[in-house]
Amino acid sequence: MKDVYEDVTAYLTELLAGAAKSGLSSERLIGEHKISVEVNNILACKTWEAVINLVAEQLFRRIENEKSTIKLLTAIDKKLDLKVPEKAVQDALPYLELRHLLVHSDGIADESFCKRFPAIGATPNQSIHLSYPLIATARAKIIEMIVKYDECAIAKKVVPESDLQP
Repeated sequence: MKDVYEDVTAYLTELLAGAAKSGLSSERLIGEHKISVEVNNILACKTWEAVINLVAEQLFRRIENEKSTIKLLTAIDKKLDLKVPEKAVQDALPYLELRHLLVHSDGIADESFCKRFPAIGATPNQSIHLSYPLIATARAKIIEMIVKYDECAIAKKVVPESDLQP
């Protein structure tokens, strides 16, 4: 689960960088999520692309610091005007949130998680059973969401053609 979440964060960071490379205005990209970057870090970048990647990473971390997966996904969707189908996000959300429980709560489900995501089948104050079907479903739902992000980004030309894989 941790690896899948890390892949999602890497993808979203690359999406932000791609939007910057394609000319999305900095006011729209950064918006209310102001960031500060050390001059030494900027000077350490050897190329403009490296500067853009640095800014995208800092922006992603700034949004992620709100500690809400749904706010993170919503903020990126809004900044890039993707209009990712809500269903794709809602279907993946329980599994992205599950990662937080595994990392920050030793896999113990709290009452809020159980109420918000009953399909997971968790019991409050008990460890979540990580079965193969649960992990396979998590992976499939998260991939479906990322495919929707990709489709929307490509359709709206959010990323440069050079960033697209053949």
